[in-house]
Amino acid sequence: MAFRGQAARRDAARAEFRLAETPLLIPAALSLAIFAWLLTLHPAAAGRVYAAYGGVYIPVALIWLWVVEGIQPSAWDWAGVTFSLTGMAIIAFQPG
Repeated sequence: MAFRGQAARRDAARAEFRLAETPLLIPAALSLAIFAWLLTLHPAAAGRVYAAYGGVYIPVALIWLWVVEGIQPSAWDWAGVTFSLTGMAIIAFQPG
């Protein structure tokens, strides 16, 4: 049942994207380009900054799932968060 709901949500998002007018996609592409450019301004390598961002994004997404959508994350979700934050810490806090 959950899979069907996920598939329906995915299909709805695809349909919405296809029906969106091109002028609405221009600000989205521009904001993504600005985000990527801002990453290059960090004194560390941009890839490492982006890895740190991704590592933090995963737990925040699960908190959103829990608080906003009312779905309690499973033990597997929390295990994934642990691996994500560990990987982010290894990349972000490496010596030298």
